[in-house]
Amino acid sequence: MHPPELTEDIRKDIEEIKQANGRQVSLAYGNSDMAGLTQQGKDHTENQDRGIIVSPFYTSNQNVQFEYGSMNDFLIGIFDGHGDLGHEVSQYLQDHFPKRLSEKLSHFSTWNDNVIKNALNETLLEIDKELPGDTGMDGGSTASVIFRLGSKLYFANVGDSLSFLAKYNSSSAETTIVHRNRFDKPHLPEEKERIERMGGKVFIPPQHPDGSRVIALNPLRSEMVSLGMSRAVGDWSHGDVGVIAEPVIDVLKLDELVYDNQGTRKHDIELFVVTSSDGLYDHKKPAFVANLLAQSFFVKGGDHPIVQCAKIIDLATPQNPQRYRDDITVMALRVVV
Repeated sequence: MHPPELTEDIRKDIEEIKQANGRQVSLAYGNSDMAGLTQQGKDHTENQDRGIIVSPFYTSNQNVQFEYGSMNDFLIGIFDGHGDLGHEVSQYLQDHFPKRLSEKLSHFSTWNDNVIKNALNETLLEIDKELPGDTGMDGGSTASVIFRLGSKLYFANVGDSLSFLAKYNSSSAETTIVHRNRFDKPHLPEEKERIERMGGKVFIPPQHPDGSRVIALNPLRSEMVSLGMSRAVGDWSHGDVGVIAEPVIDVLKLDELVYDNQGTRKHDIELFVVTSSDGLYDHKKPAFVANLLAQSFFVKGGDHPIVQCAKIIDLATPQNPQRYRDDITVMALRVVV
């Protein structure tokens, strides 16, 4: 599934879902267990966000899949393009990432953390190198994905998009973000050290270090350009000065979140994942997004997840025409354990 543009036609679908109290409604872009929508920012000539939800996720090596995986395996990811050709980079990621990852995993007879992490790492590095023409020189993209295999979640992140795992406690009606990826920003000590060691320059605003940028020469434009992240797919001119496509990968054990020490399932604990572009968080906090989506997945009488995704995008869209409006994409998936 790819998140579609939030058009007037889709808004009509959403109104019909509301009127039908549509918990059982299933559309091409979502159902009661997953949903995704995107909206082009008014300041952009094209929506550069792309996304994927592959559920269930299978490889061609079904013997290994059966032994190590489950029917609940999935892949969810956001690719937020930037630069003149950023939409081509994010589109290339959307088109090639799932198949490439599946092919790599199919070559192994045994799956473990190292195999999975290497497959995620190699998939992103290979895509970065093979971007066609000048696409990688004048465009780039984030890549933030969550891959579930059996009882584990693998977070692989490049750039400053956000993916998180959240927990909903039905007894207390509380939603908690359990894990989120790191934002790859140039001011982080290890990132700054690598970039400067490779000859790059990092600009850090004194009052707003999160606004740090990597300065590099773009040979296509014959001018200095800046990038607000320390890792990206594409952005080859910045690659010469330390911006890399290698992801930071985290591994989480799902069983530890939903089973007690005696191995008994905690029936009041439910899990879900969210992945989205940074345009969403320019105006809304992750906890706000998590709370709304938890209501759609787990609270009786709550809005359908598709309805909630549209509401989140609307609430995160600045109404003041003078304010910058980025592309916004949000995707969510219930995690069955």
